[in-house]
Amino acid sequence: MNGKTSRTVASMTRSMFAIAAGTGMVLGMLAVLWMFWPIRENGYGGSLGDLGLPLAYGAVAGVLMGLVCCSGAYAAIEIQAMGNQPATAARQSAAAGIGAVLAALLPALAIAALGLGEIDPAPFLGTALGFLAVCFASGFAILAGLNRCAARG
Repeated sequence: MNGKTSRTVASMTRSMFAIAAGTGMVLGMLAVLWMFWPIRENGYGGSLGDLGLPLAYGAVAGVLMGLVCCSGAYAAIEIQAMGNQPATAARQSAAAGIGAVLAALLPALAIAALGLGEIDPAPFLGTALGFLAVCFASGFAILAGLNRCAARG
């Protein structure tokens, strides 16, 4: 591997983690707004100032989950690179999505477990499955976009 290729890989890795952290922050804040929206209709959170602390928690949790999922995606890409088959952009993107899902399994199982004692566990199971779907889509899309940018030069 020459010097230019190693710089490109390092740059793509930094970009992948930065994009994942930013995406996680936005999605974490949206999740908090989604969770608190019905409460807002009942009188709590009448202004964004009331939602400041929950939004901050959502942003931090989203960044952490974004980095965890990106770490899984990166590990999957590295494992795929050790194989004998050629690593096309589509195969790398699929591996990144699968790695992100594998990294998100533990938090998704925790979300699903919260619903075990509930009368209706469907919202918890739906949230866990939605979380896994978003992690796959984000991992796939981030790497596909980075590969497309690298291909353009």
